[in-house]
Amino acid sequence: YSVGGYASGVKGSMVLQNNGGDNLTVSASGAFTFALPITSGSTYNVTVLSPPAGENCYVMGGSGSGTATSNVTSVAINCTSVERFAFVGSSNSGVVSAYTINATTGLLTSAGPDVPAGTNPISMAVDPAAMFLYVANFGSSNISAYSINSTTGVLTEIASSPFATGQNPDGVAVDPTGTYLYT
Repeated sequence: YSVGGYASGVKGSMVLQNNGGDNLTVSASGAFTFALPITSGSTYNVTVLSPPAGENCYVMGGSGSGTATSNVTSVAINCTSVERFAFVGSSNSGVVSAYTINATTGLLTSAGPDVPAGTNPISMAVDPAAMFLYVANFGSSNISAYSINSTTGVLTEIASSPFATGQNPDGVAVDPTGTYLYT
């Protein structure tokens, strides 16, 4: 049987392995299939041997291992950018500040002007592709949404933001696929 699945968030070239061998280079998001088939009842174990530069890649939710009883197409690999930016909400002034992170020293440098948020920004989440920042505003009961400039870290508010939520959201999270936002 063939072993494969889908890789998302790939921005460079990575090498996957099945059962410690059968190296497969994946250079873009999309479907992939290893060259060597496995026999019925054999185990498979897909791992990331080397992620793309500047990214971390993970086999999602145990999808990378099991026993084959048919062609395997369910392996899910998700890649995300290594954090290059830090975002800080100010509960007192209702703004979000963006900083670049020096990978060698950890020094933070302002990435641009503060952007307005709602009242009492309390929690933040970045989507898995590091393209969007979501901020839960406790006092104004809404979510502010921003696009993140992938080069500079500068935040730009998304049209129609902020978005109404239930009363006083005190947390925000993005699911690993980047499809759903939870408060």
